[in-house]
Amino acid sequence: MQNLKRSYSGVGLVGGILFSITVSACSGVSFKPEREELQLDSVQRGWAFIESSDEMADMEISSPPINFSSAILQGDLLYVGTGRFGIQVFNKHSGNLVWRRKVPGGITSDIAILNKKIVVGTNEGFAHAYPLGGGKVLWTQNLRFPVVGKPVFLAGRILIGTVDHALHSLDASTGKILWTYRRSSATGTTIKGGGNATVIAGKFWVGFADGSLAVLEPNDGSVLREKQFRDNLKFTDIDAPPVPWRSGVFVSTYDGRLRYIKRNGLPIWTFPKGSAKPVIPGGEKGSLFLPSSDGTIYAISEKSGKRIWSYTVDRGVPTGLAYFPSLAAKGTTAGLLVAASSDNFLYILDASNGSLKQRISLGSSSGAYGSIAVDNKEKAFYLVSHYGRVYQFQVH
Repeated sequence: MQNLKRSYSGVGLVGGILFSITVSACSGVSFKPEREELQLDSVQRGWAFIESSDEMADMEISSPPINFSSAILQGDLLYVGTGRFGIQVFNKHSGNLVWRRKVPGGITSDIAILNKKIVVGTNEGFAHAYPLGGGKVLWTQNLRFPVVGKPVFLAGRILIGTVDHALHSLDASTGKILWTYRRSSATGTTIKGGGNATVIAGKFWVGFADGSLAVLEPNDGSVLREKQFRDNLKFTDIDAPPVPWRSGVFVSTYDGRLRYIKRNGLPIWTFPKGSAKPVIPGGEKGSLFLPSSDGTIYAISEKSGKRIWSYTVDRGVPTGLAYFPSLAAKGTTAGLLVAASSDNFLYILDASNGSLKQRISLGSSSGAYGSIAVDNKEKAFYLVSHYGRVYQFQVH
């Protein structure tokens, strides 16, 4: 075991995505952050992985890669992939390091567990597959450009995106490229160049930096359906993976709009804020939750798309969200909504009205850009900071 520091302390929580953007007003209830840290005895900090003093010194004199990946829970293990530390696997209960593997070029994609393999993409443009139990690389494929997004698996194929606005279908057993679908370069400024795919009804649904949503045939990458959303002239990106929900699909442009559409592409409703993160369906009173690029968390009516409440973070933007329907704060009957942010804080909200229950700082360089990994059975959640630190929290 190397360079592992585990810490246990009192009450706490965390923060994670890009840019500080001012909030524009909407109708409905809006809450502002409190300056003092509120106390919520039912939430406690668990273990934490923090780099060694030598690794911290290296970070201070160099420019370490920023982590956009999230942790993945599988059984008793927590899998984490970062540019600084490669693949790390922790015991989710104790935080003990089970194994670690450096990845040449640094991981830039979300880590994915697909077909009993760990699949990652790197800044040097390679996709690698490793065995779940650790050991030598199973296969490597050169995709030529930095890898982004999260690999997805369907029918023996792995779909993975690169920053040159391309998607590559790889054979899951060998890593061989089966086909590549590439968009023409988007004009203007983009957040990321690659697509973030979702498997819906046996097809690949994916958005691109030019604001296009495409449905691809898994066998050959042919376009079955395509629609372009032009919400503004600055950021047209559809970086968040499409989210299937009931009979429709949520599609979000970065600083444009959230759309709930039918699977044939026809609109159901539109909300006037966008995000690079997916929404979390199934909240209080038929609501869903959106961490928007304007710095605000919105609760939205599932039926109408109207705002129910909103909460604005201090600085930066909210990123990952986690909803705990059965874990109510003391003195309330509503569930909890946990929000990571880019401003080094994690916010805990009453999911029914957006009121702040707790705001905890993890210190500088602890903002997060990845999603929150939730373990409802153990009543715990896990977050990876943008410098690769790993935190566990428990709700009692």
